[in-house]
Formats: sequence, C-alpha cells, structure tokens
Amino acid sequence: MWTKSADAACRGACASKSRLLLVFAPSVRHSDYKKQMRAIMGEATGIADRDLVIGELLEKGMSRIGDVPIDPVSAALMRGNFCIDSGDFVVVLIGKDGTERMWSEWPVPAHELFSLIDTMPLRQRELEERSAGG
Repeated sequence: MWTKSADAACRGACASKSRLLLVFAPSVRHSDYKKQMRAIMGEATGIADRDLVIGELLEKGMSRIGDVPIDPVSAALMRGNFCIDSGDFVVVLIGKDGTERMWSEWPVPAHELFSLIDTMPLRQRELEERSAGG
C-alpha cells in the first residue's frame, strides 16, 4: 500500500486551509480511540462545514491523515513531536493558522470540539463571510 510521510500529508491539509484533529492512540482497539471515532464519525456535516481533517496516528495499524495513509515511521515521529508517550491516547486540534488549539487525554465529544472551533477568530470570519454571501 502506498503511504506518505505525515509531514507531507499535514502540508497538504494546511495548503487546503484545513483544521486538523489528530487522534493519537496505541491501536484501533484502544477504548478511548473507539469512543473518539464514534463521537466524530456521525458528524460528517459538522466536520465538513468546519474544514476539519481527521488524522489517526496509531502505534500499531495503519495511520492516516484524511484519506492519505501515513507510514509507521512518520506516525512515530509525529508522536514524538507532540511528546506523546507510547501507549497514550491524545487528541490534538490544530487550527488553520497552524497553532495547537486543544490537547486532551480523553475523547472529546463532537459538540465540544465544534463549539471550540466556532469560537476561533478565523471561524468567526468564515461565518461572517458566509452570512454576507461571500
């Protein structure tokens, strides 16, 4: 299977002006990973409306950012870049400006995630432009 480095996938997401929700977990079997993915997977409209790309960075199993598979070495490097220890579950939200907006060691309900995004200045501007017809 063809994979990209996490850096290339992140650059691609940033180039498309997306927000990133990075979900770090030991594997897809981790209970918090399952809770997080259940919380967001039923929210396709809210995710798309907020230009949110989901990244799944796993110690074991196939990692991906959006639809782009990430090689295991790059996924491990990203864990290291975010100082996430082996075996830990962490959710990180990266804003369109590239800054870390949220860090949680627990699954984050979609409504909380969306509320946080909706308070961001860039999101406020997006909503204003949309309501003005621009």
